Amino acid sequence: MQGELQQWTGYWMYGSYKGPTDLQLFVAYDHQVLGSGEDEVGKFTIEGEERDENLNFTKHYVNAHIVNYEGKRVNKERIEGCWSLPVDTIDDWSRGQFLLKKVAIDEEHQGSFLRLNVIDWLEKISGLNTLRNWKGFYEQDDENHDMETCFVFTPSGKIHGKGNDSIGFYTWCGNLSSHEDGTKKVNLIKQYFGRHAVCYNGEMYEPEPGELVMEGTWNISFCCGAFRLQMACLSSGQVQRQWTFGQVHQWTGYWIQESRKGPMDLELFITYDHQVLGSGEDEVGKFTIEGQELATNLNFTKHYVNAHTVNYEGKRVREDRIEGSWSLSVDIVNDWSKGQFLLEKIAIDEEHQGSNLHPDVIYWLQKVSCLNRLRDWKGFYEQYDENHDMETSFVFTPSGRVHGKGNDSIGLYTWCGNFNRREDGIKKVSLVKQYFEQHAVCYNGELHESEPGELVMEGTWKINDDSSGAFRLQMAC
Repeated sequence: MQGELQQWTGYWMYGSYKGPTDLQLFVAYDHQVLGSGEDEVGKFTIEGEERDENLNFTKHYVNAHIVNYEGKRVNKERIEGCWSLPVDTIDDWSRGQFLLKKVAIDEEHQGSFLRLNVIDWLEKISGLNTLRNWKGFYEQDDENHDMETCFVFTPSGKIHGKGNDSIGFYTWCGNLSSHEDGTKKVNLIKQYFGRHAVCYNGEMYEPEPGELVMEGTWNISFCCGAFRLQMACLSSGQVQRQWTFGQVHQWTGYWIQESRKGPMDLELFITYDHQVLGSGEDEVGKFTIEGQELATNLNFTKHYVNAHTVNYEGKRVREDRIEGSWSLSVDIVNDWSKGQFLLEKIAIDEEHQGSNLHPDVIYWLQKVSCLNRLRDWKGFYEQYDENHDMETSFVFTPSGRVHGKGNDSIGLYTWCGNFNRREDGIKKVSLVKQYFEQHAVCYNGELHESEPGELVMEGTWKINDDSSGAFRLQMAC
């Protein structure tokens, strides 16, 4: 995932005290933010998201606490906002203001501390200023434990990244250096969210042209072992990943309006880059969901089909429970326009994952890399004898539900719907496309493979009985 590298300097305020800070941010084209820096508290990693002029991120201090930042770009070179500690008691010591100013970077060398031949080498393997996926393992107690991660290498020699393994989610910070004998060394810190940090030291090399491997050793206190990671290969000209892994969970609970409790059930898909997608139903009607999870905060918007929207701001009080508040998008704030909510996770059988689909369909979705993965699709819908472009993403879950989001010339939208296979083998999709605070459109079609691994969805769309047309979408390879 290509993006923009930025150097920033500034301060955070603690009461009347200003604490200076310097950091480097990599902002990907899909709005992800990764980075690292240092201040008087210590070294930290950064992960978050940028939407329009809003920049929200979490600082993970190495082997220490985390701090949430909510900022706004007042111009291209200045970010202002507030920071807060994720604690239950809110007072002056747990929050404050911050300011960041962009540092000019030499366009030719981009603040590089690396040798020019290393810069050329990183560009050749599409590793410079590009977020690339890596897979591998770390060894502990004579067992290999899987890792799925991503790294971006910057001209300054810094490395940023994030990933997950059996212990949990984590971020990376570190450095790349080149020795006179040509050896390329990496020194990394793997900071688990709200937990401990692990040091990784190793080398990078190409076993075959374009096949990049990183291997070495890790250590934490009196524990150590080996690790090995290999960069995922890209086809010619491909520069961004085509799917995002995640976790799907069923939730049940209620919202409170004044003294009344309204029950609701929903399914959420939370990606490893903190996107939240889902859908559900309550007494008001069916709705789609899109939002973001950062640290223990889960914020999302419910888009009722052909109706209003409701904003939810929640906090995980424990792994299987979310509490928070909701509010309507209205100018008048009173008791009927806001309230509290609670959600509790429903246990799902690990083998079947709450599946309503035939095992053969589950196997097929896994084979085409669609199950519990957010995949990119491109295509068009036809109206008045013209084709209108669509760029969208879908995730198919074992429950038979389909969630997604995208945009076209009308605006941004979310998807909710269902997927099933008939007895004759035809795979059917029934979807609702809900534009943000606008109308909804029904899509009905079929899924098929035009070539092995090339997945196509096509059919017809309809708005009431007034307007209809054809559509076609193809999953990015």
